[in-house]
Amino acid sequence: MVCTLHREQNDFPPSFYGDLLLQHFCIIVCHSGSFRFVCNGEEHHAEAEQTVFLSKGCRFHISERNSKCLYSLVLYRTDYIRDILGTTILGMRFYEIKYPMDCRVWHTCQEAEITHYISLLSTFSNRTRSEFANNEKTLLHDGQTFEIDGIRIECFLVPGHTWGHMVYLVDEKYLFTGDTIWFGADGGYSFISTLAEDNRLAVRSLAALEEKLKQRGLSPLFITGHTGWTDNFEFAFTHKDRLCSPFSRRVHDPSAPYDAYDESDDTQERAKSGFLKEVGK
Repeated sequence: MVCTLHREQNDFPPSFYGDLLLQHFCIIVCHSGSFRFVCNGEEHHAEAEQTVFLSKGCRFHISERNSKCLYSLVLYRTDYIRDILGTTILGMRFYEIKYPMDCRVWHTCQEAEITHYISLLSTFSNRTRSEFANNEKTLLHDGQTFEIDGIRIECFLVPGHTWGHMVYLVDEKYLFTGDTIWFGADGGYSFISTLAEDNRLAVRSLAALEEKLKQRGLSPLFITGHTGWTDNFEFAFTHKDRLCSPFSRRVHDPSAPYDAYDESDDTQERAKSGFLKEVGK
């Protein structure tokens, strides 16, 4: 649900002068003048070029406003507003979790942009079709399988590089490993140590992935995000208990299809010249 006033207002709705229990998050941008309000028993003051953020569940009412007061307002639920404000609005939600406060009066330096978004919302809320619903992002779980046009995709959770890092097995033939494995000239390593959330967890996750594949008798093509591909199972997991450390001595492979340290050969022409050769042979 999104509730917004279509243009700048100089007076608040009558309900805002009584004891109002907010069922949604609320943003009020003060454009000129000032107003006072009470949130959970504490009085606050907002003036021109300040934004008020109010949390869901607050008891709130306007106690005073001056005649020059002009404001814009939106009440919203995060899941209904995200395809207009995107990560901006989610960031506000995360801020609230990290610094739990009933309300905050803040000069964001983005008042004009927030007001612009509010004006967009007044138009968007009247649409019958949700653009976001047509491109819904779904949280996937370890072991979950799904199909896209008859293509079977299975998810394997391999935390370490990031907490929610996953690899995807397509039709039990192609394993897209993302940033799980780094192929050196002498075999696969756990991905770059300096970029991991938890290196020890990354190593354990890589060993667990190898074991799962072995138990099912699978030997897919390993397709990495940075260092090519191989169908050599042993090569892929050669150094599964070791990290790729970019600032230590490393094995140079002049025939490697891609070198993250030297991108001079990473050109558009080469990208169109054919498929990468397999590594690990």
